[in-house]
Amino acid sequence: MIFKMYEVKNMKEPLTKLIEKEIPVKAAFRLNNLIKEFDIHLTTIEDYRVQLINKYGVKNEETGDIQVPPKKMKDFMKEINGLLNEDVTIEFKPLNINLFGEDLTLTTKDLMILEKIFE
Repeated sequence: MIFKMYEVKNMKEPLTKLIEKEIPVKAAFRLNNLIKEFDIHLTTIEDYRVQLINKYGVKNEETGDIQVPPKKMKDFMKEINGLLNEDVTIEFKPLNINLFGEDLTLTTKDLMILEKIFE
């Protein structure tokens, strides 16, 4: 299935909430495999973000922190948004929501973000 990188990034928090719930073993197994695939792309996003901060940022000599100054923020955002709008193919079998049992609860917001992983 094709995702935009921003979709992968946005799924991190709801997936984290989902893995913290007690769910049947079969659902947990399939969810674990899916998360491993997503983690590859989340790592790419974070690595690229750090590279861009180092490229556009200025180091604070007192704290050692690197921050992107306002005058370079437009260029920084243009590049990070370019990455986040890239397509990525993630091979997985969509999850049947019934695998999670009747007691699973998700917010409507989380369900909207995760809808592409369910069949």
